[in-house]
Amino acid sequence: MNPVIVSLFVFFVPVVVFLYAPILYLSLRALDSFSPETLSLVPWNVIAFTYLQASVSAILSLVLGLLIALFVSENSFWGKRAISIFCEIVFFIPSILVVLSLLGTWGVQGWLGRTFGIVNFLGWNGILTGHVFLNFSLVYSNLLQALKELDRTEEKVALSLGASRWQVFREITLVKLKSAILQSLLLCFFYCSSSFIIVLMLGGAPRFSSLETAIYQAVKIDLDISLAILLAAIQLVVCLFLQFLRKPKREILMSSQGMERQTLFDLRSQRVRILATLIVWVVILGLVFLPLTHLIISGFSGVFKLDWWEFSSVLIRSIVLSFVVGCVATFLSLCGSYCVQHLNNSFLKQAVYFTTSLPIALSTMVTGLAIIVTFAKTDWFRNQMFGVVCIQALSILPLGFRILNEQFTKIELEIYQTAQSLGATQWQQLTCIEFPLLRRAISLVLVTGVGISLGESSSLLLFESQGRSTITLLLFKMMGKYRFEEAFTVGLILLILTASIFWIREKWLNLN
Repeated sequence: MNPVIVSLFVFFVPVVVFLYAPILYLSLRALDSFSPETLSLVPWNVIAFTYLQASVSAILSLVLGLLIALFVSENSFWGKRAISIFCEIVFFIPSILVVLSLLGTWGVQGWLGRTFGIVNFLGWNGILTGHVFLNFSLVYSNLLQALKELDRTEEKVALSLGASRWQVFREITLVKLKSAILQSLLLCFFYCSSSFIIVLMLGGAPRFSSLETAIYQAVKIDLDISLAILLAAIQLVVCLFLQFLRKPKREILMSSQGMERQTLFDLRSQRVRILATLIVWVVILGLVFLPLTHLIISGFSGVFKLDWWEFSSVLIRSIVLSFVVGCVATFLSLCGSYCVQHLNNSFLKQAVYFTTSLPIALSTMVTGLAIIVTFAKTDWFRNQMFGVVCIQALSILPLGFRILNEQFTKIELEIYQTAQSLGATQWQQLTCIEFPLLRRAISLVLVTGVGISLGESSSLLLFESQGRSTITLLLFKMMGKYRFEEAFTVGLILLILTASIFWIREKWLNLN
């Protein structure tokens, strides 16, 4: 059988069963229960807060990420490489570790919060800080890459005609970066509006609740599935609309790969450059380095209090679950990218592209609730980790597909033509040509998937089952019971695992 047909079938069957069908069923349930009575139960203050904090968080992340990216891209200064490393590491830190490290450092009872008398860290202060911590590195990475690929010809011409550097930056460079800025802003808005752990643990609930925490409360505490479905439908409509707006416009970015790049917006004054370097380092130290350092130091405080026998079983279960999720996500990503590479039907190609980008617009709570209400009578989903695997694998699919699809496009057409001239079938091309060339990219997707799954906690809380704790669930329960010494130890172990996976990932990237 044609491998393209097999890949298409293997890709779309689980996606239709565990993504499209549950989302469609959830939407139909929401429409069926829609009435003036149910509409009156909607907590509009929660909806307003969700998108208000997401907007503010996204703007702050964008401003900070843009300024640091511009400064790093255009200037040479001490510690430039270290700042880039910190920004890359932050992207992979689990949100529950962000909460633990920020509370331990800047909270009311935290190390620096208690010393300097910082005001209550819960509420707006904690939510915005946590979201900026998690998302500024995303903006930094996207805009730094965009700045490196910009064609500076127009800027040079404008400068030669007497325009000031500020005019050139405002009227030319920012226009070229507009698409990258908009994409980064919308992506941050997605992540902040669908944030769960940050709002739940730093929001000081119930005073500050988002749609995600309200859905969780309706499902797990109030057992009000009807309200949860209605809230999930609102979140779904907003995120799908924003996903439609998030279509990248690549033609705005003018690539200059292979050209000699010159910096045009560097700080020429030595004093100003030193001052800017200090400010950047103060932000990085206060936001990232000090919280993580405190987490590492405090991690040794509960070494002798932690039940290592119980923890070892939890750790093994977490690693096994993460490996299964990574394998499933890698397999789906490989099937999707293979279909895009070999399909001649443009409609099916667009369907694959849309499917692989759809999970970005769907939060964990929305997807999880959709699976719960669809498979409500199936014990396998309620009592096992099958639902967790489905949700986490789908959330990793967009990243895995992008990595493999980019690697597929690097395979030269002449290789396929030579193989066909020698009589090789498509199966032989797949096993003897494409798999060896994609081996490193496949390993990269697997390692990345394992790392993301290991620190994910929202789906685990939604599908929590007695006796099936994982490292993030254990950490969440310890923090809820104020067992912070043990929590710091568990957090340190999770940080070491995440850092190790990040190191392996970087090794694979450097080998490419």
